[in-house]
Amino acid sequence: MASDIAKALCDHPLVAAQSNTFWYLTHKAHVAAALQCLARAYDQEQSSLHLLSWLQIIRDNQPIFDVAEFRFVSRTTHLSKA
Repeated sequence: MASDIAKALCDHPLVAAQSNTFWYLTHKAHVAAALQCLARAYDQEQSSLHLLSWLQIIRDNQPIFDVAEFRFVSRTTHLSKA
């Protein structure tokens, strides 16, 4: 998304000039969010909830993550009625 914003600003220089601060901060926020997500996904801390720990949880609890179980839970929870 950040690269799309940068390209759009190059394609529309008048828009970029009229709202430069907004687009600068928006672009910077998207880059920061992407880096934070990547850092969290590849975090090595044992107590963190990261990509490796999610995969281990799924591996160790496969019946919970079964498609039929997901369908059952979605039918029986209030979330499906919202």
